[in-house]
Order: sequence, then C-alpha cells, then structure tokens
Amino acid sequence: MDELIAAKRRSLDYLRAHKPLPLIKILAQEKDAPRHFLDHISKPRPPEVLHIVSEIASPTHVPMIPKSLSLISMIEELDVTAISIKTWDKPGFCSEECLEKFFSSLIKETSKPILLNDLIIDEYQVYLARALGADSYTLYPGIIDTAELQYFIEIGRDLNMEAWVSVRDETVLPLALKTDAKILALQQDILTQYVSKQDFPNIIDNIRTSNAYLEAPRIIAVEESSCGTIKTEELKLFASTGIEVLLTSLRCTPTESITHNRS
Repeated sequence: MDELIAAKRRSLDYLRAHKPLPLIKILAQEKDAPRHFLDHISKPRPPEVLHIVSEIASPTHVPMIPKSLSLISMIEELDVTAISIKTWDKPGFCSEECLEKFFSSLIKETSKPILLNDLIIDEYQVYLARALGADSYTLYPGIIDTAELQYFIEIGRDLNMEAWVSVRDETVLPLALKTDAKILALQQDILTQYVSKQDFPNIIDNIRTSNAYLEAPRIIAVEESSCGTIKTEELKLFASTGIEVLLTSLRCTPTESITHNRS
C-alpha cells in the first residue's frame, strides 16, 4: 500500500503542475449534473435482492480503451444498478490523457451511474472525479484520517456527489462511523466474521444508524473479496439484514444475484 500511495502522490504532483486546483474546481463545477448514484442504489428492492455495482479496471493506456468499452457494453446488457471503474490496483496508474479519453467515451456508452474507485488522498482527486464525469468516488478510512474523510465527503456533496466509504479492515470501521457518510461498504471478510454472531442483524443495524448526525440510515454495501466466494445463500442473508448493495468484479458477478428493482 505504501508503494501505491507514493505512486499516487507522484501522479498528483504531475496533475497539479498541468491543471492546478483552481482550474480543476472550475471544470468540476461546470460538468453536467451527476446521475445521483445514491438515489439509484437506495431504490426499494424485492426481498433478498441486492443492487449490483459491477466493477472493471480502468485502461492503463489509450490503445486499451476500446477493450474496456467492450466490457461496458457487456455490463449494459446485465441487470446491474451501477458501474465501478477501479484505477489503483497496481502502480502505474492510468495517465491523465487515458483517463480523460476513457471517461469521455464511457459516459456516452452507459446510462448507469459511475463510481470512480480511486485511491483518494487529496481533495484534488474529488474534484477530478467530478470533472471526469464520475457520479460517486471511493474513500478509504485508514488511508486518510477521520477529519480528511469528513472533509472529502463534504466536498463531494458540494458537487452533488455522495462518497462510497470503503472499510477494508475492521480496525478502521470506527473511523468511518465517526463521519456522516451515507454509503458504507464493508469487505466480505469482515461480514463473514459477523455472520457467525447471533446478533449479526443488530450489528448491521448499529452500523446503519450509529451517527447522530445522519439524516437517514446509511446504505450498507458488501464488497466481494475474491471471485466466486459469496454464495447465493450469503447474499440472501446479507439482504435480509438490511445490506442493500454488492460490489463485484465483472468477471465474477454472480448470475443468480444480478437483479434489482426495475421500477
């Protein structure tokens, strides 16, 4: 992770030199209104059914964009609620030119809300997400502290976006709960530990409502840790306890769970 963060800082230094923060703020504010990611994943759904956010990796070079767009075309044929684009799974991030060209085509190819799954360590990246055309963006407690976490959430709201706060380790959950994040995603491994406890439904309910500043209960999501590891029975159990969304890679999206309310 330290290597990834160091690479991200170098990338940010380059971006700031070419597009200073005041400029990227203007570009973000002038972008067309977002597709209200939160509204889509909070729509009522049938019992034991989760909204699906299908994730692909961003292209790392311009020549790879057509292949990535072909995956988007596949997703458009699936019954999923939203698309996630992951940019930080390895050092050597998608270049500025590549990311801009990809998103320019992406927002024309899909009608679904887009989550930018980036390793956000600076406010610049929140504005960049909106300037690119993303409708939501990821924040990782532990990578940034609670004050930064709340600040980056509020920047997104000023841009009519809601952050997807991803808890990858149980030890950082308290940091996330100190914020008024409206979307909280828990790694599958964390939920698997909770399932064995008799008060599992109460644990989830406490996570949904733990902050007194929340205007409404949080949307709780589960992030699949590895392909094919969440069984249909587990998905139904998660749904029955109030978990509403599953983030899964396109290559391992469970066909039995690809469904959401069409109303």
